[in-house]
Amino acid sequence: MTEIKHMQTQMNKQQVLQFDTVPSTHAASHSSDRSKETDHKTLRRLAQNREAARKSRLRKKVYTLRNAPYASEEIDVVREQWAKFFTSKYLLLA
Repeated sequence: MTEIKHMQTQMNKQQVLQFDTVPSTHAASHSSDRSKETDHKTLRRLAQNREAARKSRLRKKVYTLRNAPYASEEIDVVREQWAKFFTSKYLLLA
């Protein structure tokens, strides 16, 4: 779990640096300070949403790895057994 938090911290730092260097394409087209502030808020919100989505995917991955009812090897064995059963029962009769 500490590895995940470390990864999240590293990504947060990278996104802050990236956000500070991203040029605002909309800010150049608007002349008022209010629109520039809105664009800045929009970019910040989008960056936060991306980060939240990334964290959510990471949490889901950790959760599914910890709580998987079967190991991937077991699933592969069952798939092979099902494939053999299916081909012997249904494909060879046709």
